[in-house]
Parts: sequence; C-alpha cells; structure tokens
Amino acid sequence: FLHRNATAHCLDGLFAHRFCHLGPDKARRNCVCRDATRSKFLRYAFGKANDARFRCRVINLAGIAKENIRKALSDFRGVEHRLEKVARVRGIDFINDSKATNVNSCWYALQSMTGKTVLILGGKDKGNDYTEIEDLVREKCSALVYLGLHNEKLHDFFDRFGLPVADVQTGMKDAVEAAYKLAKKGETVLLSPCCASFDLFNSYEDRGDQFK
Repeated sequence: FLHRNATAHCLDGLFAHRFCHLGPDKARRNCVCRDATRSKFLRYAFGKANDARFRCRVINLAGIAKENIRKALSDFRGVEHRLEKVARVRGIDFINDSKATNVNSCWYALQSMTGKTVLILGGKDKGNDYTEIEDLVREKCSALVYLGLHNEKLHDFFDRFGLPVADVQTGMKDAVEAAYKLAKKGETVLLSPCCASFDLFNSYEDRGDQFK
C-alpha cells in the first residue's frame, strides 16, 4: 500500500467520495475522476507531502487499519531501481531510479529530493516533453549529466538553464564519474533517466545494475 500507485488509487476513491459527492465506482463510471481537476489534486497532494506519513494517513482514511500499516512499514524494503539508495561516497549520496523511463516518473523522483541534485538522464527518447520537469530541474538540480548516444534533444532543452553539463555517450561508468566530479558534499547523484535504456543498455535493470 505504500507504493505511489497504490496511494494514488486510494486518493482516487477519496477524491470521488469527498470532492465529487459520489461513490468511487459511480464517479469512475461517469469519468469524474479522470478530468484535469483530479489530476491537479493528485499532483498537489504528492507535491506538497510526498512522504510516508502522508501516505499512511491517506491509506488510513481509505479504511486500512493503523496496525496493518505499521506492519507494512516494518517489512517494506523498497523496490529495486525505484529511488533505490545505493551508497554514500564522501558525503555524496547515490540513488538509482533507473525504472524512471518516462518524464512523469522523473518528476516524482526530483520532487522527493530534499537537497541539491546532480541528475543523470537520457537514453532512447520516446517523444518526451521535458517541460513537465523544467521547474523542478531549475529548483533542485546543481548539474546535469546526459547519458545516451544521441543527446541533442537534451542539449536543446536544458542547456539554456545555465547549469553545468556533462555529455556522456560511452556508458554508465563514465556517467557516474562525471556526476561525482560535478557533485558537492551533501548533494545527491540521481539516476532518473526519463528515457528507455536500449541505446546503451539491455534493459532498465541492466542500466541500474551498472549504476550500482
């Protein structure tokens, strides 16, 4: 229940019940929860309180007993390649979010960052619109590492931000080394690529494993 998709499902029902004055099933049938208002509500909810306490509160409101939530928290070990904490090297944290193969997933990753971040992104572009993460990159990122065989689109969009940039077309080892050189003590190196992995890697799992 602590995964964001499950939380979104709970929020879906709560939104329908509390804000649309309909039961979740009826609201869903009438597409009430598919409009822009619901989308804005979910984005606001995660943007303002994207943490376990908030999620637990939402799940509790949805009818899950607190003792069951506590048990789930105590057993929860995270999901590999999804905001996976890998290491801390000389005060720099490394987080593997290789499963973020689209811009929306990277949005959630950046939103969860509490300090300045060196973002590694790039790969097989799927027609991405990077405007979704523009504000977060400006706010959260201290540098960018483009990792892919064709990084022209990344240059076209992000270079105007004025952040330090490294262009890596050779593989993960060089990308991690470049990110480490750009990061300062207390910052985070985040692999959250926004793209598919198939230009340099066999899969997002392979990409994440090489990052680790």
